[in-house]
Amino acid sequence: MSVNALPSPPKLFVRTVSLRDGAGSLVRRLPSEAPLAWLTGEDGIVGWGAAARLDVEGAPAGTEPTDSGRFTRAARWFGQLCGRAVVEDEVGLPGTGPVTFGTFTFAPTSEGSALVVPRVLVGRRGGHAWVTTVTDEPDARPEDLLSPTPEPLPIGPVSWAPGSLSGPEWMDAVADTVDRIRSGPLDKAVLARDVVAEATAPIDVRTLLERLRLRYPSCFTFSVDGMVGATPELLLRREATG
Repeated sequence: MSVNALPSPPKLFVRTVSLRDGAGSLVRRLPSEAPLAWLTGEDGIVGWGAAARLDVEGAPAGTEPTDSGRFTRAARWFGQLCGRAVVEDEVGLPGTGPVTFGTFTFAPTSEGSALVVPRVLVGRRGGHAWVTTVTDEPDARPEDLLSPTPEPLPIGPVSWAPGSLSGPEWMDAVADTVDRIRSGPLDKAVLARDVVAEATAPIDVRTLLERLRLRYPSCFTFSVDGMVGATPELLLRREATG
């Protein structure tokens, strides 16, 4: 496995300050290009720009499916980046200071694993709101990097078509999986079905984020490097204590 990292500043200056206006709608803080988000209910963090980025190439064919090298390399890279950063955090909550958004493939041989450290990040947690900036300038003021953004654009019209499985084929797959669970070969299975959507105009990711956040308020709504969705599962939580 090899790693390509885009050049990052030799020293990063990370500053987090409180936002007196409460941040308002986090989604509406985002620009339309490459938005980053992790939201649940009214809380979460959003970011944009790229102060640093890591792209992890797929492992060679034949690598064990359980190989975790991409996670280890990503963690090492981010740890080194934080180690050379100058951090000024006036808030001190989970999600303040240096933050990276990550997306990882299910299979170690697949392409697409990446980490993105946003240049600007706005967050809210338990009534506290903040803005974080990551720059190569020690005197940058976070408030100066916040600027008005255009309203999210409506989506549509959109046409829908079956993906790799038709409706009857999908039902057959579900029935076959249930039979295999009942007969013993499987204990659990997670099934997914793809559909194809075609829009007449570019889709504004911010509109998708707001719809998902409002429709599924107890889920975690996310946008990272082109992947957008909502999930009810939080598989891992890591917070500094003490």
